[in-house]
Amino acid sequence: RNLVGRGAAIKFNTVFWTEFLAAVTAFYTTGRKNYFEGATSALDVDSLSTGFTMFESQVDPDDNPLGLAPGVLVVPTALKIAGNRLVKDPEIRVDGASAKTTYTTSNPHAGTVELAASTYLNNVNIPNGSATHWFLLANPMDMPLIEACFLYGQQEPRIQSADADFDTLGIQMRGTYRFGVAKQEFRAGVRSKGAA
Repeated sequence: RNLVGRGAAIKFNTVFWTEFLAAVTAFYTTGRKNYFEGATSALDVDSLSTGFTMFESQVDPDDNPLGLAPGVLVVPTALKIAGNRLVKDPEIRVDGASAKTTYTTSNPHAGTVELAASTYLNNVNIPNGSATHWFLLANPMDMPLIEACFLYGQQEPRIQSADADFDTLGIQMRGTYRFGVAKQEFRAGVRSKGAA
């Protein structure tokens, strides 16, 4: 049973994250104002601030402000520690040569969003994966960027068992998992390439 359950979880995550990254360059574009790249797009305080500004500047089809705040920072595992620091640490200090005479150590993003890290975002089996890109998404209860649906609302795999043939010692098992995943609203997210 555990093996069937694990297989279902792997299948769901593979399908979900493949759809999440499918046609990523068409879903996130500069024309849609939900994509940025370049050396300054690597995950840090300033690039996250850029992501917040882009997200909060999104408008509906009639050019009215959406009025949504980002709710989730989604990162690959390579950025998990950096992401954790950005959303949890109350202070950020940067050492180094700088001409600035005044600076602040408060972290403007502490406690503003939840962090979600996924190994699938940079997995070699998932097309368009990257260890540098990151996403700022709306709370899915406000506006989902992607949705999953389950047949009859059953969110767990169905496992069936039966006695094996008379000349075989043991039981037979099989599992079925019926779900679908599709992207919904491009305005619900901002993507940073995290690199030039």
